[in-house]
Formats: sequence, C-alpha cells, structure tokens
Amino acid sequence: MKVLMFGWEYPPHILGGLGTASFGIAEGLHAQGDMEITFCLPRPWGDEDKKAANIIAMNCVPIAWRDVSEDYLKERIGHVMSPELYYDLRNNIYADFNYMQLNDLGCIEFSGKYLDNLHDEINNYSIVAGVVSRQQQYDIIHAHDWLT
Repeated sequence: MKVLMFGWEYPPHILGGLGTASFGIAEGLHAQGDMEITFCLPRPWGDEDKKAANIIAMNCVPIAWRDVSEDYLKERIGHVMSPELYYDLRNNIYADFNYMQLNDLGCIEFSGKYLDNLHDEINNYSIVAGVVSRQQQYDIIHAHDWLT
C-alpha cells in the first residue's frame, strides 16, 4: 500500500508533540511490512530518520518551471532530495505560479517553524502539496493536522 503523509515536523527536529506523533504513525505503518510511505515536510534538514518513510522536502518541490542542471541540483538540494525526484515533480506542475515569491529552482522557501506568517506558509504548503500529490498514485493520503 502506498501512503502519502503530510506533516509539519519529523524527528529529530521537534517543535512540539506533532513530530513525535507523525513519526509514531509512520513507524507503525512501516512495521506492517507492505507499506511504502512518503512523508512531506516543509523544510527537512537531511538528518531525518528515513527507515520508515521517504522524505519529500516541500521547499525543494518546484511549482514553476526552471531549467536547472543536475549538477546544480545536487549542490543545492542533494542533501535532502535527489535531482531525479525534482525533475519528476517538475513534470507535475499544474498551474502558473510564477507570480509567487520563488527561489532560483522555482520553489517556495519554508521556515519549517511556527512563525507569525504561519497562515501564509500553510497556504503555500497546500500549493506544493498539489504538485506532490499529482506525481504518483497513492492508496491513502494522510494529513495529520490543521497545518496540513
């Protein structure tokens, strides 16, 4: 079974209980043995435990087309996401989001924290989630809380 999970925190970067709960759910599903879990985080750091879930860095998902080389992607995002996944996701951009504030990769920067602009980050997260959810077919999508 393929599971797509949207969360805001994941160990070892915990700001509250949400990350611990998300990790527990992913671990429990993984223990079933027939689960392929993809966990989406606004801003992973690259040191997250990936035994139970593949991590997608939402801040590395393009929402606007940019022509970037594989070498440049390895340098910029290689510690959290593969260039191949970037290209696969780029092929699933569903609207023209060039009007938004984007980086050189066509991605939205997320703080991954609970700042004053949290509602803006949640809205931006939903746009990126649209690209991710179109990239593959999933049997179930789990959005853990009001943030996702």
